[in-house]
Amino acid sequence: MPENMKFGECLRYLLSVLDISIVKLSKIINVDSSLVNRWVNEKRTPAYNTDYIEKISEYLSSCVLNSFQLQYLDSFYLNVCGDSEIEISTKEKIKKILFQSQGYSIECRKNMIKENKADLMNNKNFLKSIGIHQNHFNQSNDNNLNSNILNTQDSNFSISLSSEDKIVIGYKNVLATSISLLEDASKHKCTNGVIYISFNNNMFVSNHQNDLITFRNAMFKAMNTGWNIIFLLKLDNNINTIIKFIDFAQSFIYTTKFHPYYLKKYDLFSTYQEFIVIPQIGALLGLSNNTYSEIDAAFYFRNKVAIDILKNKVDIIIRNHTNTLVKYYRNDNAIDYSNFLSE
Repeated sequence: MPENMKFGECLRYLLSVLDISIVKLSKIINVDSSLVNRWVNEKRTPAYNTDYIEKISEYLSSCVLNSFQLQYLDSFYLNVCGDSEIEISTKEKIKKILFQSQGYSIECRKNMIKENKADLMNNKNFLKSIGIHQNHFNQSNDNNLNSNILNTQDSNFSISLSSEDKIVIGYKNVLATSISLLEDASKHKCTNGVIYISFNNNMFVSNHQNDLITFRNAMFKAMNTGWNIIFLLKLDNNINTIIKFIDFAQSFIYTTKFHPYYLKKYDLFSTYQEFIVIPQIGALLGLSNNTYSEIDAAFYFRNKVAIDILKNKVDIIIRNHTNTLVKYYRNDNAIDYSNFLSE
């Protein structure tokens, strides 16, 4: 029985046997090396109506230098094609291997699309079964909706992430995604909307001052369109850290939209994690891959249920384990303000 193998797997094996690099092959068939790289890593497959396989077969067959390579090719040909017709040219063998694997890869992709559609339909049917419809995701009662979903006892139920959900790699990319998320919020004017931001990694203040200014400007932009920002942070007895935080935050105070909270217990949230949660818009959970290093990876969500899961977690922490750092008083509320100062 022939073994089903994907196009990238077959091409990768052939290049290995003949000691040909991706860059070399891309130059010969006149394509960008990134395209060949996607083929080899099974991210793309040549379409049926292209001549890539013909060109690849022509070149690879000319690179066979010895009987050992021929033996590898013959064995691989039998393994993939299951064809005893061994007395054909090397070019034809390579071509048949690639055509066979091309067809298998394309069929696998078709099946995956069908399965994804089926999963999506199952999700929709389940939502309907508990009285929830897709358009509810854009309404203000999302908390009730997602509560119903999260409390379901159906052990087979899962929710697919959206095409916009992703893993972000690299400090600069995490920062850029965070700023982009805040800028997205700025496009939605509101009066009572809340953005949740953590600030646990104190090294970020001293090591990346220019980045901090850029991030602060994005926060300002969001507050100027009506958003409130709940800022969750850890404070210790380090005077320099406190001074730097005051320098960072003092200009926010005049907006009355900035609400910093500090954790009463430090073990509730890791120093090597950061988050931004913007209900109905997006969320980012940043992680550090190494102790004492900056946030260099993050999970980025646009899925409404994922956003609510993170929001609920943050709400619990704020409600039970934090104290407020700033309290605002109206101009006509001098008595309460005086009482606060005298406490």
